[in-house]
Order: sequence, then structure tokens, then C-alpha cells
Amino acid sequence: MASTKLASVLVAARAAGAALGRALDYAVAMNTRGGPGIVLASVAHAAGIIDDRMFTALVLASILTSFATGLWFRWRLAREPERFAE
Repeated sequence: MASTKLASVLVAARAAGAALGRALDYAVAMNTRGGPGIVLASVAHAAGIIDDRMFTALVLASILTSFATGLWFRWRLAREPERFAE
């Protein structure tokens, strides 16, 4: 699912005229689940919609995608600081 989201945002950004690097930045940023993912998992778990295993998986996905996004942008900033000066 994450690869589909990454690909769809990448294609849309490229179609809108963004350069490949900028399109990848948009795709990575849009893949972050972060806080909303944890809130949604908590509400669904409290309501009994998901079990403990699914709750754990959703929270881990939220944490890991947030962490990966931070690493991505740190790496991009180190390589091309002028890109983010706009």
C-alpha cells in the first residue's frame, strides 16, 4: 500500500511539472502516517474494531514512516541545501 501511495504521488507531482527530486520529496512526505495514524489506531482499538496485534502494527507503521521521513529529508538537506532554501 505504501508503494502505491508513493507511486501515485510521484506520478501526480511529475504530471504537475515538479522535478523528480521534488516529486520524491512530496511522495515521501505524503507517506508519513505519524500522529493521525496513532490516534486512529487508538480510537479503533478502544472501540474494539481492531485487536492488539493490529493496533501494534498500526502504531509501528506510524512511528517507522515518521522516522523514515525524517531521515529522508535530513539526507536530502545534506545533499542539496539550496533546494530547501526557497
